[in-house]
Amino acid sequence: MKIAIVSPWAITATSIGGTERFTIDLAAGLKRRGHSIQVFTLSGKDSLIAGVEYTSMEMLGNKPASENELVAKFEPLTEQTLEHIGELLEEQTKLVGFDAVILNSLIFVKAWQNMRRVFIIHTNPDELKLDWGPKGLEQIINSVKEMPGLPTHAFVAPSSYYAREYSHLLGTQVLTIPHSIDPTRLKARTKKDRLLKKYDVSSDLVTVLVPGRLEAAQKQPLMVLEACALIPKSTRGRLQIVFSGLDSQYAHEGERLKSFAQGHDIRIGVFNFGDIQEAYSVADVVILPSLFESFGYTALESLSLGKPTILNDIPTYREIAKGALNASFFGNDVKELAEAIEKTVRNHEPKNQPKRWVDRYSNSPWIEKYQSVLDLTA
Repeated sequence: MKIAIVSPWAITATSIGGTERFTIDLAAGLKRRGHSIQVFTLSGKDSLIAGVEYTSMEMLGNKPASENELVAKFEPLTEQTLEHIGELLEEQTKLVGFDAVILNSLIFVKAWQNMRRVFIIHTNPDELKLDWGPKGLEQIINSVKEMPGLPTHAFVAPSSYYAREYSHLLGTQVLTIPHSIDPTRLKARTKKDRLLKKYDVSSDLVTVLVPGRLEAAQKQPLMVLEACALIPKSTRGRLQIVFSGLDSQYAHEGERLKSFAQGHDIRIGVFNFGDIQEAYSVADVVILPSLFESFGYTALESLSLGKPTILNDIPTYREIAKGALNASFFGNDVKELAEAIEKTVRNHEPKNQPKRWVDRYSNSPWIEKYQSVLDLTA
């Protein structure tokens, strides 16, 4: 089968975002099953990853674009805008000879309406409202409801929580396929001591990693420093907080974090790691304070590595962490997070996950599920 995958964001082998890493794993997995795969993105540069061709349409330029640039180009999100997006995509790609297209955003709802389509819903309703406003979300929902009831399209969400929510909102079945983890991608190619030296991270302190994009409203990276400011100095002095995901569009957030840390005597580092596995390699503890996530790729990665992981108590993180041995939660409260950090720092030994948990997120069954979805649209 010849399959196109269309994604909003630029993709490289070292991409930080969960949607990007999902796309890399899915494209490689489908290729291993004998399919011909090509990935198209709205921005970035052309590349070849794991034998799959990645082509940028440069609709948002040849540099990695942020949500702000996407919204600025297409807002307000009306029926006419969605039709315009569909027309642009079809003009840029010319999917002649392709059997199916996998779409990583609901804003592509008006594209390739006569093809076999699988929509992967990476963006939850709160995120859509954050980007496009309530009217934009309403327009997307209405456009999906107006789609003809043909068996040539399918909708997939990575969490059962949002699959249920979207099934209700869209008035159609949304399947649940949790994301998978490719453990080979997380193996550091450089020894930890060399990485500590490379990033000027002390080997004598407990390294707390806050992975993911430095996006303020959803990811809440500042909350970690606010919690650290509440911790007694004797404990705080044993910590160093490392933020990954310093993409150029979040440089201002990086400066805000540095300013807060300096004013509260907290040692931090703010980096754009060359590879995500480098970030995990230097980490003793991982904190994920996101206000909401459609899934939570970084949570899956951290838990799979056995890192003690402190998670905001949101539905998708609860789903991922079910059965894991090294997860703890706080209720989106700075004081609760401070208490969780103190407790975890006292005992931050890594733990291997039970086989049942590992099997739930293994790569091969995951690809088979997507194969089944593609067969359903035939």
